[in-house]
Amino acid sequence: MLQCVLLVALCTVRLAGDDAVKVGYVDCSSGDKHVRTPVFSDPCISQPLETLSCGKQVIVLGREGPWLRILATDGSEQYIGVTSVSQKKGHFVALDLPAPPGPYTQDCTAFRPKTSKVRARPIHHPDPEYTKEARTAGIRGVIEFVIMIGTDGRVHEIKALNRLGYGLDEKAAETVQSWKFEPALQDGTPIESHAVVDISFYVE
Repeated sequence: MLQCVLLVALCTVRLAGDDAVKVGYVDCSSGDKHVRTPVFSDPCISQPLETLSCGKQVIVLGREGPWLRILATDGSEQYIGVTSVSQKKGHFVALDLPAPPGPYTQDCTAFRPKTSKVRARPIHHPDPEYTKEARTAGIRGVIEFVIMIGTDGRVHEIKALNRLGYGLDEKAAETVQSWKFEPALQDGTPIESHAVVDISFYVE
């Protein structure tokens, strides 16, 4: 039997203007594979939430001065130093996220804990079609997308992080683009948010 399994991990994040979602890797150029890089819940909090291993893939949402905002595996938003994330695994190549002009000022007096947030929830999420070419070739696997959900509950941006081919990428993207959500809320007001969507294809 042919089945498509959909797993959706949703999170609420701030958008940084025209910054595009990017994929990077925790820098390994020091040569010490055992060094772990700290990440923080906010630049104003000195105690790290956790540490990430060298080569770990991260989804970068934007830049704030010397910090990158990344999407954590639990759906939260975290901060990591700009020089800690590379485009390449083997050697350091800075992400194409230039610092804004002028000095960077970190005003921690305005910092407030994130409260009263409600994540976006899918209310219409049909399964994508398993293509004839993929079925014939016996292709199976997972396609991961990062999507932006608007205040209207529709998918406004979609980015594939990997591909399976055989027409599955296009079918999956077309279907996810048609999904509808109850938008994320901040203090009862709809806000834009990002979500990580995993679509698994397999044949029984």
